Amino acid sequence: MLVSIHILAGSTIGSFLDNEFLAFILGFLSHYFLDALPHWDYLEFFDIKNKSHWIKSAIDLLLGVVIVFLFIFFSFGPLIIISAALGAALPDILEIFYNNFHLKFLKPFSKFHNFVHFKKKISFFQGLPVLLILLMLTFLSIVLK
Repeated sequence: MLVSIHILAGSTIGSFLDNEFLAFILGFLSHYFLDALPHWDYLEFFDIKNKSHWIKSAIDLLLGVVIVFLFIFFSFGPLIIISAALGAALPDILEIFYNNFHLKFLKPFSKFHNFVHFKKKISFFQGLPVLLILLMLTFLSIVLK
């Protein structure tokens, strides 16, 4: 799943809360829920030595940061939105550190991440329905709030 989509989901969750810690935890948990859904990934593994991985991830992350700023602009509570977005992105960040630096204390996070992650590789167009549903739910949550 795109990091920007995880950040979008986390930001949406945060927009309904008034507690930064709860926003972070629910954002973190939302990551695993979304990864269990059928979705398209542009990378299976982030190699810190691969320039194209950095470029793809930077574009994805930039899109996520823009989403967070839009949520903040619409005054949902900056710290809560940032907390939820960071929580939602954290599992992928932990995975990058575990896979590239082999930090043993991150192994349980990696095992759980791999356990819940949707296993079948699908194309962008096969994964598009889940993406569009998430975008629609986010849009509706903002409009109806």
